[in-house]
Amino acid sequence: MLENIPEEYEIDPGTDVDRLAEIFVDKYPDATRHTVEEAIFVDDGPIDHLTWIALDGYSQHEFFYQDPEPDEETIRRLLSMSPSEKEMKLLRAYLAKQYDVLEPVEHLAFLTVPDAYLPGSEPRANVVFYQNPVGEQIDVGLNATPLSHEREILGHVDRLVPARDLEAFARNVITEFYDELEAIAEDHLIDGDVQTLLEEDTDFRYQTTKPLPDGIHPTYTGEDAALWQKPVSQEPAIDGSHGFVQVWVPDDESVGFVFLTDGEYDQDRPLEAVRTALESALG
Repeated sequence: MLENIPEEYEIDPGTDVDRLAEIFVDKYPDATRHTVEEAIFVDDGPIDHLTWIALDGYSQHEFFYQDPEPDEETIRRLLSMSPSEKEMKLLRAYLAKQYDVLEPVEHLAFLTVPDAYLPGSEPRANVVFYQNPVGEQIDVGLNATPLSHEREILGHVDRLVPARDLEAFARNVITEFYDELEAIAEDHLIDGDVQTLLEEDTDFRYQTTKPLPDGIHPTYTGEDAALWQKPVSQEPAIDGSHGFVQVWVPDDESVGFVFLTDGEYDQDRPLEAVRTALESALG
């Protein structure tokens, strides 16, 4: 089963897939993140939107798909496969013959949640967060091992995880992730004619125009923005001896994003102090 995460923000897939996994484990410490050796995404074939994942030294393999009417013979054949690292080229060759689309998956996190109720050889629910290499959105997949007991295992795990529902729990993880992004955005955002304010402040100097880096405002990450900065020593709102106050201004936008470089500051929340001072100057 696969669900798409809404593309509200332009996010960094590597960093943020990792963060989704961190939140998941923080909320449910019995979950375990596994080492992903490689993953393959295929589409336009017997089973739509299928992702194959090799784990833990190629000792474990899982696949997820989104297809209301999958080809049952293909599923049985895939379930019978457990290729070694050297044999993965045979799997790729097989998939290449069956599917029009075949792409490696570069960014993903695979987690398991043990089923404490079902006896047997480590029954578990599987959760994967990954970047779809075609659409580039972040997807989440859920299934269970062994697949023959999937419904039973997922029902048991529903009783164990927060929200008492694994799918709802995964959605809550995503919601918390977006709440974090929104908090980051609010910490840095200033509204108004920021460009004019910077031009009139003789302490600020224009530096360059380049893509907005990660960690400042997720909506504008990667968009061109003008960078202005001044030494912290010239900012009356805070006490500091090193570092710079930076303000990024996107093209054709009446907003700016304030940022402090690494330095030594006396205030507990120096960024908030600088942002508040700039907002006051804007009136």
